[in-house]
Amino acid sequence: MRILRPAWPDLEELIRRAESELLLCSPYVKAGILTPLGEMLGGDLSVELITRFSIRDWRQGASDPAAVLDFCERFGLPGVSICQNLHAKVYVADRDYAVVTSANLTWRGFHENVELGVALEGEPAAQARRTIIEEAGGAQNMVSTVNLREWVERAQAAGVADNEDDADSDDEDLQDELSIWLTGRLPTDDNYQDFVVWLNDNRQLPRAGEYLDSVQGVNEHHGHARMTFCGAFFYFSRNLDSVGVVVEAAVARPRGVLPIADAPLPYEQWNGFLARNLHVENSTFAMGSLSGSLPPSLGGTRLGGGGWSPTFKRVFPLVARFFQDRLNL
Repeated sequence: MRILRPAWPDLEELIRRAESELLLCSPYVKAGILTPLGEMLGGDLSVELITRFSIRDWRQGASDPAAVLDFCERFGLPGVSICQNLHAKVYVADRDYAVVTSANLTWRGFHENVELGVALEGEPAAQARRTIIEEAGGAQNMVSTVNLREWVERAQAAGVADNEDDADSDDEDLQDELSIWLTGRLPTDDNYQDFVVWLNDNRQLPRAGEYLDSVQGVNEHHGHARMTFCGAFFYFSRNLDSVGVVVEAAVARPRGVLPIADAPLPYEQWNGFLARNLHVENSTFAMGSLSGSLPPSLGGTRLGGGGWSPTFKRVFPLVARFFQDRLNL
């Protein structure tokens, strides 16, 4: 461990040492540092960004979500992980070199302020990375770049970036909208109808026709269709990294039903996700009801056969395809 007073050369050194992965974690991020930092990044580098967003911070000039959006789009990031109570500043190269510091990812943080930090190498650096991702990062806290652009544009239209003093009447709505994305995009009836329209346009997909029969009440699974869609939609909205895995596994299954053995990691993630979100419900669905209709192998509590397992395993890969198409993943 080496104690340092973080300055721009220390950040330059960290970026030079990053050959495959770079983690940037800071509650405040501004264009003044992202622009020169971006000029140093190689095209093959995998970058993960963790920060926090608040309309108040933006109005006061403490952070710049528009600059974060530009950075995500420039380097093809699928999204940014957002932790609203983030205070740590952690920068990691290739899981074996880290700077843990008081310095935010801003010009003042690495050029003007009196800051202090430590440089870690080897396992301590890897541990710092694991800890911050478990607490604040990963796909479970990710807002997609597509959703981020929509939110930034709405905020800019409301004059957030141009007004540092007076709160706009739209501020609360904009912050609530961001919170919805952070807690998972709760499915609405509009989402369900959009999916049904999309599925009608893609009836060639395996099992799409059977699911549409459920939607239209042609078969005995009519009551399962909406709830299983909502559960899958909620899951993928919080686990975008699972979309490609599920789609790839489903493509290899001509019948289109995804057995648990073919996608163990997403299903394991789903089981944990269901257990953590049993309390979540809105006017369209309730995770508790879904749990009571799925077997333990799918994270539910239903025993003795029956239930919604066939419908869920049918719709799960279809919703993954829906997300892939809609978000251009």
